[in-house]
Amino acid sequence: MTKKGEAELNQPDQFHTIFNKLVDFYILNRKKVVLTAGVIVGVLAIIIAWTSYRHFYEKNAWEEYVKIEEFMLKSASSDKSDELIKKYKNLSQNYPDSQAANLSSYRMANLYFNKNDLDAAISSYEKFLSPASDRNELKVLSYSGLAYCHEAKKDFNKALQALQQAEKIEGAKSLETFIYRDMGRICEKMGNPGEALKYYKKALAQSMDPTFTMFIKRKIALLS
Repeated sequence: MTKKGEAELNQPDQFHTIFNKLVDFYILNRKKVVLTAGVIVGVLAIIIAWTSYRHFYEKNAWEEYVKIEEFMLKSASSDKSDELIKKYKNLSQNYPDSQAANLSSYRMANLYFNKNDLDAAISSYEKFLSPASDRNELKVLSYSGLAYCHEAKKDFNKALQALQQAEKIEGAKSLETFIYRDMGRICEKMGNPGEALKYYKKALAQSMDPTFTMFIKRKIALLS
């Protein structure tokens, strides 16, 4: 055997060296090690418990939401608005911070608007908008719904502000034509034909529908 090989054999085993150091550290710091391990285990248990709770919380909320949608499809009644609103409200009370409850706020807002209960519709739209992602197209539609509510109440400044918020959202790209049309209409009602013309031209630039294009061209011709 070479001298190098003998030297390597005479050296202490690295694994045992590390193991012995760990044992020594544990003996010297036993209380701290046990306490730290207990904290880590406790934190992991809380994380696992919370994750499991949220999973079943959301799952149950969506199951209730699906039942409401099924009721809407199967019900023979021509006017189910009141019953649907009641069911959506119950879901929101049972699972207040769930995604299903958030979507229920949007559904209720549309139902309230159709019933001409504008204040309740505004409140529901705003409740939906608060946590909604900018990538969610429903957020754009909610701002548009909010604008329609304010327009119906003759509060044109708030209606225009809502549409301006809709315009900023990432998910608004596919709906820009309608947003600009509505902004043009609101500006007309505010007695501002110059701004209305600007927005109608933007709507025309985005339009892909021949009927819609014809309508916008007429508006532009009347204001030019």
